[in-house]
Amino acid sequence: MDNNVWQKLQSIDPRALYVVVLVMISASIVLPGLTLPIIPGQQSKDAFNAVVKAANTPGSKFMLVSGWWSASTRGENDPQTRAILTHLMRLHVPFGVLSFDPQNPQLMDNIETSLAQKYGYVYGRDYINFGYQVAPAQTLKGIVTNMKGTLKTDWHSKPLETFPVMANVNSIKDVAAVIDITPVSSLDAWLGLVVQKYHTPFIYVPTAVMAPEGYPYRDSGQVAGIVIGVKGAGDYETLLGVKMQGTQVSTALSMVYALIILLVIVGNIGYHGARRAAALQAAGEGRGQS
Repeated sequence: MDNNVWQKLQSIDPRALYVVVLVMISASIVLPGLTLPIIPGQQSKDAFNAVVKAANTPGSKFMLVSGWWSASTRGENDPQTRAILTHLMRLHVPFGVLSFDPQNPQLMDNIETSLAQKYGYVYGRDYINFGYQVAPAQTLKGIVTNMKGTLKTDWHSKPLETFPVMANVNSIKDVAAVIDITPVSSLDAWLGLVVQKYHTPFIYVPTAVMAPEGYPYRDSGQVAGIVIGVKGAGDYETLLGVKMQGTQVSTALSMVYALIILLVIVGNIGYHGARRAAALQAAGEGRGQS
């Protein structure tokens, strides 16, 4: 084969690659039916099963969902939150949302409201939004023994005593599980200040870059499961049997990863082909001179 062909395989116009990537990503978003199979990781299965187990354990079913994320990490945390809340509502589990970022209460409310009508959830009766908490450490310490006294009101400044969903929720002992959706290093705070007191089941839902922090605690049993970034959201949706944002974005990522692998293969074929062609040419020239 002409050596020029091998050279071309190693120098594909980047603009053409950008167009291909753009088409792949756009197709997965514009065409919801275009999805690739997702094989859930064990850490996602553990998280899913931990929620189911907590929902079926005798006693309080109330779950606490912690949100530390804002619009800057919405791409990962929004699909994660949507999948988690969909699961809670399917299980008919009452829950409360605790926010540690000023943008988070509204972002959480947007998701809650969009899902509540579908699953027949009513604010105040089935779920509640506690709003933004300025002092995370003090808040976490306080809810261990006195949740109503620490949080006092919902995000609309209405006393917690007025909401039926809070009737039997007084401390962390009345929480069936804690689910932490976060792009920051919040794991140690939850485990050290809250979870270890009564060994409350804890599900860690971080962005991909924060996930490594959770593995030692998962191995030790302190974290029941981990839902990692968009891939974790896609895993969770697969376990739920639904296709939402996580599945769509996971499909786009998988297609791009496949393209990268293909380009690496093509580049290596071009490189080794060019070397072989050069060696044959040099050998031919040597024989001609002799």
